[in-house]
Amino acid sequence: MNSYTLDFDQLFNTTKLYSDYLAGDLRDYYRYNFQDKDNISKAANIVNNNNYDRERIYQIVLENNKRLGTSGSTIKNIELLKNPETVCVFSGQQVAFCSSPMYTIYKAMTSVKLADRYRRYLSGPVVPCFWMATDDHDFEEVRSANFLLRSGKLKTVTYQPRVDPSGSPVADMVLDDGVLDFYDSVNEALIDTEFKSSLLEIFRQFYSSGSKLSEAFGRVFNHFLGDLGIILIDPNFAGLKEFFKPVFIKEALEHNQTQKLFEQRTRLLLKNGFHAQVHKAGENLNIFYHDKKRLNMTACGDEYCPDGSTERFSPQSLCEIINKSPNRFSSNVLLRPIAQCTAFPVVCQVVGPSELAYFAQIEPLFEYFDVPFPIIYPRSGMTIVEPHINKILHKYRINLPDLRGRLEPLIGEVVEKLFPSEAAELAMSLSACIKDDLDKFSKELKDSDPEGYQHILNFRKYIDFELKQLQKKLKTSNKKRHDELTSQIRKTCSFLFPDGRLQERVLSPFYFANKYGKDIFKSIYEHLNVDRPAHSVLEL
Repeated sequence: MNSYTLDFDQLFNTTKLYSDYLAGDLRDYYRYNFQDKDNISKAANIVNNNNYDRERIYQIVLENNKRLGTSGSTIKNIELLKNPETVCVFSGQQVAFCSSPMYTIYKAMTSVKLADRYRRYLSGPVVPCFWMATDDHDFEEVRSANFLLRSGKLKTVTYQPRVDPSGSPVADMVLDDGVLDFYDSVNEALIDTEFKSSLLEIFRQFYSSGSKLSEAFGRVFNHFLGDLGIILIDPNFAGLKEFFKPVFIKEALEHNQTQKLFEQRTRLLLKNGFHAQVHKAGENLNIFYHDKKRLNMTACGDEYCPDGSTERFSPQSLCEIINKSPNRFSSNVLLRPIAQCTAFPVVCQVVGPSELAYFAQIEPLFEYFDVPFPIIYPRSGMTIVEPHINKILHKYRINLPDLRGRLEPLIGEVVEKLFPSEAAELAMSLSACIKDDLDKFSKELKDSDPEGYQHILNFRKYIDFELKQLQKKLKTSNKKRHDELTSQIRKTCSFLFPDGRLQERVLSPFYFANKYGKDIFKSIYEHLNVDRPAHSVLEL
């Protein structure tokens, strides 16, 4: 195996905010320069001066992780949560079928490598955690998984439940018999390999009718990555939302102030040439109300009302419900990190480009809620180059970034380099030279040797015919090789940039586990570069 790294801007267009963050400090928006080692101890000291109910958190996390088939490595890290000096490096993602796209794996692995690094700097316990975003309710975003067929064609498999759970949070989604059809489709999408039957057995075991989607995700996650010791955190672990109550209550009582801070920061970002990742109506609370579905809470005068409901709550009555039943509420994207950092000693948050942007918008809210702001670290990414694709890249001397956004010009350049258009022109030139020589020869024989002259004419016709056939054959051969090369380059592009997107944002981990076994994740972890924010390329 071979690996190397590419700068992010070689593969995708980065926003000004993202590129400026990678290049410099931007402390006005993020407090810390994530590349400055001294900031690790600064952030850890602030976190450890906060109070956390570590014993209770430990009990909740241990009990619920055991249900998800956690490993011994993870149990050891969970034990460390009781230590008053332990800090956490968090990553997280939506809970989806077949373990979400590959970048979820890379994000989680980044947190593990950073936790190891921070442990050395701090000479103290640091544990990696993964936030399972089970409060999300966008069913369309989580119901599908993508695979590549041998041809390079993308195959999307979609779960079709008997009853559409639209509007319900993922935490409440229980799989029904529709998962049997989903299983059959996954079976068809996966090519036959030595690992297929065992992988499908894992799928059948975890994604069974009557099981929760969130638990299936957790079990698959641990099956692939359990040895890395990542602690799974689900906001809907029994008892965990008790820790979020202060955040929910403050938002209910002081929403106008949190909205004001959010809007001020958003205006500042826009004024300085950056973009706003999150746009929200000022009358919407930053918490949702759960009543079978996840409902927006909207300010109606001095009261709050859930979407599509005739119920009305005063801020005080809403706080009473929060106190009694915090599980009936969840935070939106703006308050989710604050709720997380209220319950856990978070020293670092691993983020993708979109998350990085909204952390800039919510940074003032951390101080307002009296919660430590973590170091924001951009996740590492990776493109996996399979052996048959690697051969094509090396054969035609194609660099991976060349395939991004300029496929047709690239094909033209390679074709011109390997099959020059001069070949047909040379054949025509040869034909003309032979004709000229035969014409001169025939003129000399026309009067002196009529029979020889006739032989020359017949030979010339034969030569004309054969040269025309040669030209046809050259064109056919050139077109065949051109078509074959074009097909190979297009197939290469479809494997590296399926559907025109980064591979990591499309393909399911099941695709790679099926072809190379689950040990592929050990190789990925070994070669994922987190020394600097970059995109790793792994040649298998």
